[in-house]
Amino acid sequence: MRRIARRLRRSKPVDEAPLIAALERSPAEAALPMPPADIRYRIVSDALGEYDFLRVGIEARISIEEAIAATGTRIEELGSVLDWGAGCSRIMRQWAPLFGQVSFTGTDIDQVMIDWNVANIPGPRFAVNGAEPPLPCGDEEFDLVYGASVFTHLDEAMQQRWLAELVRVLKPGGILLLSTHGPYVFELSRHTFADDDVAAFRDRGFVFIRNIVDGVLPDWYQTSFQTTDHVRRTFAHHVDVIDHVARGMTGYQDLAICRKRA
Repeated sequence: MRRIARRLRRSKPVDEAPLIAALERSPAEAALPMPPADIRYRIVSDALGEYDFLRVGIEARISIEEAIAATGTRIEELGSVLDWGAGCSRIMRQWAPLFGQVSFTGTDIDQVMIDWNVANIPGPRFAVNGAEPPLPCGDEEFDLVYGASVFTHLDEAMQQRWLAELVRVLKPGGILLLSTHGPYVFELSRHTFADDDVAAFRDRGFVFIRNIVDGVLPDWYQTSFQTTDHVRRTFAHHVDVIDHVARGMTGYQDLAICRKRA
C-alpha cells in the first residue's frame, strides 16, 4: 500500500513517541520490528514517520474488516488471505495475533521490501510478483485477496489482466477487495491536471495520469482515477461487485467489495 500516505506529509518534525503510545496496538503487532526509514521511504517515495506508518496500517485494517463484515464473515473465520501489494507489511502486521490461525501470504513487486518481510515478519509467506501475471500462487488458494493502493496506479488494460489473475487465485465465493481513486481524491488534485485529463474523467469515468517520476517505482506505475460506475462496469467482467464504497479505504480511497462467482 503506497500512495495513501502522500497526504500525510508533515511540515516539521514532531515527537512521535506519545502519538505512537496512544495507538491501539496488539502486543503481537507491537512486538514486530519497525521497518527502518529507508524501507518506509519505498512505500510512498518520500519520508514516512513511524506514527503515520502505523496509523494508516491500523486504519486500513479497520476498513478491510468492515468490508469483510459487509459480506457476512470475519477475517478470523477465513483460512487463507493474500495481501497483493504488501509492501513492508504495513497492513498485514496488524493481524499478527492471527498469524497462527489464518494463513497469510504477501506479494509485492519490490524485492527489497519482500526481503525485509522475510527477515522480520515471522509467520506469513512472502514472495515477489512481477508487473504482469501470474502470481506465484496456486489456483483457488485464497478465501480473501485484498489490494490496497495498487489499482490506483494501473491503467485499464493492466487492471483487467490483474482482475483475471486475482480471480484465478481466489476460491469460488472468495472475497476480493480493491481500493481505487475516486472523485474525492480526483478533486483534491484537480487543479494540477491538464484539461484533457479532467475531461476524460468526466466523460469516461476513468483517467490514467503519468505524474510519478521518483526513481523507485517503475514507469508503468502512475496514477489512475475511476468512478463507481466505471468500477462496476469493468470489474463485472470478472467478479460480482457487492458494493463500491466511496472513501471506504481509510476515508481516502474508494473500496470495491467483490466476490468470485461460484
